[in-house]
Amino acid sequence: GRKEALALLVRKLESEEDGGSVSGLGKDGKPIERKLVVGDTVAALASEWRRPGVRGGAFDKLAPDADRKRARATIKRWLELQHAAIVAGKPHDLRAPDPVDDGSGWRLDAP
Repeated sequence: GRKEALALLVRKLESEEDGGSVSGLGKDGKPIERKLVVGDTVAALASEWRRPGVRGGAFDKLAPDADRKRARATIKRWLELQHAAIVAGKPHDLRAPDPVDDGSGWRLDAP
């Protein structure tokens, strides 16, 4: 529930700095390429933090600019609500992090 962490995420979500590009197939099956902003990359990452079953789904980097901008604003608001819930000690919709492999388990390297 660190307000500095939320402020960083919000600042990056709002960033319109160049974030590279992405290409793929549109819904009509035709190839498309989109210029991204930093906020798109952060939104794609943050959308993966939702617990399974939570409304919202994945961030579509191939969506038109206006749609991605609206989705970034929605994700920003969702993060603010999750932060408020955590600070208040209430349940939130962030998923638990995946377990970290600390290397202490058995490893098989034979073919």
